[in-house]
Amino acid sequence: MKILIELRREHYEALLAWAAKDSHLYSVMINAVIVRYSGQGAPLMMMVCEEHEAKVLLDTAKQFYPEVAPEIEQAIRLKRTP
Repeated sequence: MKILIELRREHYEALLAWAAKDSHLYSVMINAVIVRYSGQGAPLMMMVCEEHEAKVLLDTAKQFYPEVAPEIEQAIRLKRTP
C-alpha cells in the first residue's frame, strides 16, 4: 500500500542528508514534491512510498533525527494514500 508522508522542509532536508546517494531510500526521498500553502505555514515536502519504505525512513529518523519520527509514525499509522 502506498503511504503519503508529509514533512516540514527542514526535517526532510535533514533526513535526506543522512541517506546514501546510491540507496533506495534516497531515490524515494529525492522524488518528493514541495507543497507551498498560501498564507500561513512553512512549505511541506510530500513523499509517496510503500509501507516498507516508510518503515526504513522511520528507522533512519529514529537513528539520526528522532524529533521527526512521530510525523512518520503517524503517516504509517494513518496509511494515508495519495
